[in-house]
Amino acid sequence: MSPDLIILGASARAAAESGLRAGMRPWCADLFADRDLAAICPVMRCRWECYPSGLLELLDAAALPPEAPVLFTGAIENHTALVDAIAARRPLAGSNAAAMRSVRDPVALTAVKPHTGLRPCQVYQAESRPDAAQAGRTLIKPLRSTGGHDIRAWKPGERVDDDHYLQEFVEGRPVSSVFRADGDATVLVGVTEQIIGDPEFGADGYRYCGSIGPLPLAPRQEDALKHLGRQLAEAHQLRGLFGVDAILDSAGDLRPVEVNPRYTASVEILERATGSGALAPRLGAFGPAPTGAVAPETVSHAKAIVFARRETRVGDLYGVFDRESIADIPAAGQVVETGFPICTLLSRGPDQASCMRSVRAMAARLYAWLEGCYTHLD
Repeated sequence: MSPDLIILGASARAAAESGLRAGMRPWCADLFADRDLAAICPVMRCRWECYPSGLLELLDAAALPPEAPVLFTGAIENHTALVDAIAARRPLAGSNAAAMRSVRDPVALTAVKPHTGLRPCQVYQAESRPDAAQAGRTLIKPLRSTGGHDIRAWKPGERVDDDHYLQEFVEGRPVSSVFRADGDATVLVGVTEQIIGDPEFGADGYRYCGSIGPLPLAPRQEDALKHLGRQLAEAHQLRGLFGVDAILDSAGDLRPVEVNPRYTASVEILERATGSGALAPRLGAFGPAPTGAVAPETVSHAKAIVFARRETRVGDLYGVFDRESIADIPAAGQVVETGFPICTLLSRGPDQASCMRSVRAMAARLYAWLEGCYTHLD
């Protein structure tokens, strides 16, 4: 049967599963064309050196129905010229390039109308600087950010070029909320906690390496997020799924730090927890899980992206984990370079603590197994 959803980005597997849950037939192009993605839908691999423009070439070469919309994953908002080019060819299942550019402006979050439980982080443009008293309390961030790469503490006197900006550093719990907007209403789909820079998964700094949730919120926090989602969707004409990363500070206030105007990594956790699909035609389709969809004792789910600590030729990961516990699986014998993702590990349990213990143990098991796969390559 012909595809009725096209998914493009760095990694399409989770979004493809979302499409299938919603009764759609996805066709994908991404950087990996992993085993489990190829098993559920047609997929084309875009070579690293051709990314992301190569996605357009693959799309143009494929015989796909012209009415099938495109859903973006990964940091496609950093490549709005590509989004414009694709939008000229076919409909989008989400925000257009103008909306992406608008909401990704560092000051967009500071312009949201005040609300109880919501506090913006101060932002400094290239022409301004925080004073010395704020050294160590300020981050330098790339305008074209992806997965926490190249975010670090700003040092007094450090030059800020036109490709970076400064943002107030906030102590607290990193969270990610998912919204869905259709132009008439904006629904808060759910919230997860982010796993950031965890060395047990081969990450460091501010690098995103997973999500755990759903995260329960106090009523005032939920109200604050709903206000934030509505404000952003209306001001920037966001459509479809979008995410907002924030810090939940010690006072219980939400401090938004970044908007991701497309399908986000945490959608998968919310779908697994509820048994519902984020891409289902009915807005606000999330609700109580269907009977039997989620084990009664399971209230928390986790995913962890495991990164290679050294160059590795990976064996058959299906021989290490069952198919419910692993995703984004490379072909047996594939070489994964240092710092690149090996796979995604999935766990579930009665609470977040048990989920984290489980997925950490799985990562330790994976790294131990990989010791037998290491090879020195020229």
